[in-house]
Amino acid sequence: MPDPATPSGAPSRRSPLDLIPGLVTVAELMTDAVAVTDMQRRLIVWNTACDRLYGIPSTDALGRRIDDLYVSKITGEGTSSAGARTIALASGSWRGRVTDRPSIGRLAGQELVIETILSRIDGPDGRPIGIISVKRDVTAGVRVERELSTVISLATPSGESRNRHDAAEHALEVLVTTTGATMAGILMPGPDGGISVMAHRGMSPGALTAVTSAPWSVSPAFKAVVRIGRVVKGAVALLPMLPASRRALLESHVRTLVFVGLHRESQQIGVLALGWDLDDPVLPSDAVILLAASHIARCLENARLVEEIVQRAQGERKLVQRLRALDELTRVGGRATTIEEHAERSARLINTSLGASGTAYGLLAADGESYATINMADVRPTLAAWLAAARPDQRTAFRRWRNGEGPFLEPFEPGHATAETLALAREAGVTAYAAIPIRVETVVVGGIAAYFDRPFADLHLDRTTLERIATVVSISLENFRLRGRSLASEQRYRSIFEASPDPILIITPEGSVVDLNEAALRQYRADRTWLLGQQVTDLARFDLETVRTRAAALGIAQTFRTKAVGVRQDGGEFSAEVEIAAVELDGERRYLVRVRDLADQELLQAELVQAQKMEATGQLVSGVAHELNNPLAAILGFSELIRRDTALPEDLRHNADLLVEEAARTRRIVQNLLDFARQRPPERYPTSIRALVDSVLVLQSYSLGKGLIEAEVDIPDDLPTVDLDRSRLQQVLVNLTHNAIYAIRRGDGTRLRITASTEGPADAERVRVTVMDDGPGVAPENVEHLFEPFFTTKPPSDGTGLGLSVSYGIVASHGGELRYGPSALGRGAAFTFDLPVRAAATDAFPTTSAVLAAPVAPLTPPTPPIQSRRVLVLDDEESIRVFLEKALAALGYEPVVTSSGEEAVERAADGPYLAILCDHQMPGKSGVQVYDAIVAVEPALGGRFVMMSGDMVNPALSAFAASHGVTVLSKPFDLETLDRAIQGAGGVQPRG
Repeated sequence: MPDPATPSGAPSRRSPLDLIPGLVTVAELMTDAVAVTDMQRRLIVWNTACDRLYGIPSTDALGRRIDDLYVSKITGEGTSSAGARTIALASGSWRGRVTDRPSIGRLAGQELVIETILSRIDGPDGRPIGIISVKRDVTAGVRVERELSTVISLATPSGESRNRHDAAEHALEVLVTTTGATMAGILMPGPDGGISVMAHRGMSPGALTAVTSAPWSVSPAFKAVVRIGRVVKGAVALLPMLPASRRALLESHVRTLVFVGLHRESQQIGVLALGWDLDDPVLPSDAVILLAASHIARCLENARLVEEIVQRAQGERKLVQRLRALDELTRVGGRATTIEEHAERSARLINTSLGASGTAYGLLAADGESYATINMADVRPTLAAWLAAARPDQRTAFRRWRNGEGPFLEPFEPGHATAETLALAREAGVTAYAAIPIRVETVVVGGIAAYFDRPFADLHLDRTTLERIATVVSISLENFRLRGRSLASEQRYRSIFEASPDPILIITPEGSVVDLNEAALRQYRADRTWLLGQQVTDLARFDLETVRTRAAALGIAQTFRTKAVGVRQDGGEFSAEVEIAAVELDGERRYLVRVRDLADQELLQAELVQAQKMEATGQLVSGVAHELNNPLAAILGFSELIRRDTALPEDLRHNADLLVEEAARTRRIVQNLLDFARQRPPERYPTSIRALVDSVLVLQSYSLGKGLIEAEVDIPDDLPTVDLDRSRLQQVLVNLTHNAIYAIRRGDGTRLRITASTEGPADAERVRVTVMDDGPGVAPENVEHLFEPFFTTKPPSDGTGLGLSVSYGIVASHGGELRYGPSALGRGAAFTFDLPVRAAATDAFPTTSAVLAAPVAPLTPPTPPIQSRRVLVLDDEESIRVFLEKALAALGYEPVVTSSGEEAVERAADGPYLAILCDHQMPGKSGVQVYDAIVAVEPALGGRFVMMSGDMVNPALSAFAASHGVTVLSKPFDLETLDRAIQGAGGVQPRG
């Protein structure tokens, strides 16, 4: 590195040798190692002592940087000694200890501890020109210090370890680390006169076998260190030892060995052996080895004493543990939740308290001859298998207990047990057992058997101890049963509390919530930790003073109710009815608060009002439709009669055709209204989706306007019919198209599109119907609420929010699902539902057509066709009578027209008649009453009745027609339909 004292570009200073004559000579005369470096850390002096210290000759050192010769660090700091050089240059000198590791020379890699003095060399101008280092080797001294500290540390294991093995392991770990030994062992005399290895490091399996296979008394090595102060060390090949041991150590690459005896007072208690895999390692001094052996022996003795203390302490702890186990046994009955848990915990506690090797706990079944519960704690497998298989009456203990004997302790010895039991005990390794009965009110309900593997003489269990255990166990069982009954009762009430559909809170008189059920969590949309501890005034707003006064005046089980506004965790509010009852829980006054959300009730009330409105609307529409059908029948009939007039000019005939078409169109509209509004039982029958859609578009024709909204229908001709309830699915399509038209008008759209297609395999085919528009669509925040009842974005005057929720339910009842999605028209909304083509068996309803098609026993015998062309007509509407008279005459019949039921009954006797045309609903006698009166006089005319009605969804009419075989003619009707109805009733083959 550049000389810090030389400016950049200036000529370098001269060497210290030029300025300090005789520096080399002085260095050679010194016994300490002396090295001089210039400002670039190059060596200019390296005396002979340096050569001896580092193993590097001066020829290899001079002229080189010191960093190339060795790595130097300040001892104790681990930092480079360059810091010491910096201090010397700054202050003039530095003294301390460094650790150098030569990089070259014969000592390369070895660690040297050097006491070093660094002094700055100044030139004539006072500027530094180099550093002189005086070094003294203190490696040996440091090693002694380490060895001594190691020896001292050997005395500490007894303070850290609990046994001799751990102490020996720790001592060997310290010695191996400090001495660099590759093998170490502490060998002790074995109980059988052999050699036991208490601990070792690095001993191969062969060496362990060779050492432990020889008797302690014949080992030459062990004999050599019997005397205190004797250390044996040297090459393994030369030391006194058994040939097998020598061979095993050499095969383990142990070349050098040190033996020293371990003594307690004057008696040899073991041997310490250290081995190295080098022929000439640096061995610890004898003094250090003897000191280490002394400390190890003392350490092992301390550990032995600690073991004895620990054993006594363990005995005391076992006694305390037994007492605690018995104390815990008294509480098991109040803590166990099942009889199996009670048996298991009792068995283990008794096992612990008695110090048994295994304990069996058994409770008798109701018959007293078998076990209802049995639990075993650490019982030997062979013994456990016998206990599980043996019936109580096969066990000696139960027989003795039933004879009035109490608990007892027996050895497994001849005279005390059967031969079979003795064999079982020997196989299980047990020596004795304690038998303890469990009694409830003097009746034996079970028993306990505790087994021991210690000598019988060492058990020290008296009868009094066993009797006390029996008493405690019996009380514990009775407590468990009492607690079980109490818990069952509590659980029943808790289950009712938790399962209650109403939110329930339990609060203190101060108003703090201390318990709640799941319904309360759902009601407040909160977690339990938030609700617990809340003040009831934070959960509901009400007249606080009134509630406090009334609550304080409540007697136990008395209640009162009040209205409130509930406040949820998220700040949301709801109308609520609060019912407060005073109760006593655990001896303290509490209030049971039931919070009932009135939103459902208000929703039901609104739904009921809406349903009543819909019912009234349906009745109104039905009545209006019926009233419209009568004049429509006349309009349609007269229109057809007019256009049949051959003398009519062509332009008037065209006008008559238009009149017929418009009357027919009006009839379809009225029929659709009836289908939509009238309530009737659900039904399923094959229905054309295209026809259903067309009927809806006819209903919506006014809303669509002429050309203002373009209605597109994309339904393939081969689309299969679907089993469905026509009027209910019509209601769904009306709701969807109504919403679409509403959105189009308010979003400047122009297109309504209805598509249908088939989906799925042939055996599970479904029809998918989509109604889409190009209106503004649905806002993202409203999508998840679309099908909620009473949710609507329309003003109150435009909607109730029931359309989509009702439609969703109707589609679901048909096995489908109504879904929302974006429209394919570029913008807007699309509502799609899938319907199974065939209704599931469980979803099938009897259809009207099926009822009508069911075989019915005719009330009157069928009459053969007659040649009469007379037709009796009864209708209260004059226009209908006039039309029918002209129409029947035009069709070639002879009409007999009447305006009242009484007149029709009288004229019926004037027969014969080909058919009787009778209106269903009339003032005075109804059509059914007229039928009954005529059939009573002329039974043969019952099968010739044709009942006319403008209300074709009337269930009473359908049932009457099906049960009496009466033809029904729907008003309005054309001449062709009229002709077919008459000929069908009269048994005449259709003309043409």
